[in-house]
Amino acid sequence: MLVQSLVDLNIHENPKESYKNCLKKALEHSMFNYNTMRKRISNEHLVAYGGIYYSYPISQCIANAVWDVLFENGNGDLRKGGDLLTKHFLSQGSTQEPHQLLKRLCGMTLNDIIDKY
Repeated sequence: MLVQSLVDLNIHENPKESYKNCLKKALEHSMFNYNTMRKRISNEHLVAYGGIYYSYPISQCIANAVWDVLFENGNGDLRKGGDLLTKHFLSQGSTQEPHQLLKRLCGMTLNDIIDKY
């Protein structure tokens, strides 16, 4: 994992540099060598990393928006808020796009929620 982090840093510092060169530079600071590590580290790390890294803050924004709409904005009734969440969001399953459900529940698009929170 340390080597992957070093590769990330090298790529972000030198975006025009090739992946191979960034891996070699990262390995200069570790006890591993290029020939053994190039088989273990793939480009998949760079693709998945962004999705994993940003999913938590985005989830936090969505949770804050849902909480504000259902429980904070003059609606302190937890039972009523829970019923609305169940009826308009959870009970829909995969019958509708999550973005549509979120917009209907909160009155905002995902981009609006991220900008606000």
